[in-house]
Amino acid sequence: MFRYLSGLVLFILLLSVSNLFAAESLKFEYIPIDYGYARRTVNCIFQDSMGYLWFGTRDGLKRYDGYEFTYYRPQRNDSTSISSFFVTSIAETKDGALWIGTKEGLNRFDRAKEQFIRYLPGQDEKQAPAGKFISALSTDSRGNLWIGVKDKGLDKYDPQSKIFYHYPFEKEAGIEKIFSIYADKKERIWLGLRSRFLNSFNTINKKFTSYSSQFNYKKPSNSI
Repeated sequence: MFRYLSGLVLFILLLSVSNLFAAESLKFEYIPIDYGYARRTVNCIFQDSMGYLWFGTRDGLKRYDGYEFTYYRPQRNDSTSISSFFVTSIAETKDGALWIGTKEGLNRFDRAKEQFIRYLPGQDEKQAPAGKFISALSTDSRGNLWIGVKDKGLDKYDPQSKIFYHYPFEKEAGIEKIFSIYADKKERIWLGLRSRFLNSFNTINKKFTSYSSQFNYKKPSNSI
């Protein structure tokens, strides 16, 4: 059985490689941003409905229109600028709103004014995420924005009611940070975690399910 599976995997790999070489050769274009470690470190990439490419870096947010970059960085004493240099995630809801997650809060970009609206904890809990550090963003088929908040849990923003909903993890779960979020067609929100591997959130009964026990890795006895 093992030999059969190994042969099948090898066949698929060879087929993929042959198709790759049969296709037209790909051409890559180098796009210089600027120098410096923080500026070259890209945390996330997102293409919006208008075709713009957005890059979240450790030195702010960058937009590429196919010709040049536009830079967005925090400005002292300007509450309409992005809230942090460190951008973690980017998403767009069905209404065309662009959302940017950072280490210092959630931001919504006003395209017309080229300004940011900040959503920071400390306001009415229905008007902001549960914490500042936004670790992940995603959207579902209904147009909701799902937000991973470090050390707090999972939040949802409903663009229609303009209300934030909070779903904290249980304390004994020991979950610290959500790295990725995916909404499937069965009303489940899948969460890639820093610890315990994988969780899902049922949007109907509002409960989390952990799959960590199914990912226990055992080193093969014949490995080096």
